[in-house]
Amino acid sequence: MIALKNHRPVLQSGHCVFSDYDRDWFDGILQEAADRAGVPLPFREEIVNAIMLYLETACPLNALPIDYLFRRIRLMLENVGLTPLAHHLREQTPPVEIPLDHMASRTPLPLFFFTTLKTELDHLKSLGLNTYNFSGKKQCILALEGGKRWNRKAQALLEELDSFLAQEASA
Repeated sequence: MIALKNHRPVLQSGHCVFSDYDRDWFDGILQEAADRAGVPLPFREEIVNAIMLYLETACPLNALPIDYLFRRIRLMLENVGLTPLAHHLREQTPPVEIPLDHMASRTPLPLFFFTTLKTELDHLKSLGLNTYNFSGKKQCILALEGGKRWNRKAQALLEELDSFLAQEASA
């Protein structure tokens, strides 16, 4: 009989720990692997359920290294015949929230803002954090533009920011 512990372990990557992860994160990771492998993702809900069940009831650790978790997920996928998916599963951390509007309020000049953002992303990458959610983009742009209204210049800066973030994500 398995004793239910009713809590998930924190995930650990280097010196960083994550307690804020959920089913949607695992769902996204699996979909990315299926997209890279060029295969459909059958039994998505059942696979995510199996991962969550392990974490919530069977994992004996309070802090689970991310690399160990991904090895277990790959093994599970291989055991159920989804080897292509297992081979394309990319180890990643749960997303880290980066509030761009707060950063822009501290560094309101675009040149310095982009330099500060690059430094922050490099620091996060050095800690092993590789997945980000960027919030407050529109407010960030308005702060950098020093305006209250959206215009062509603000739209161009938003496109530049999106391009910068895409380039950083692929680096």
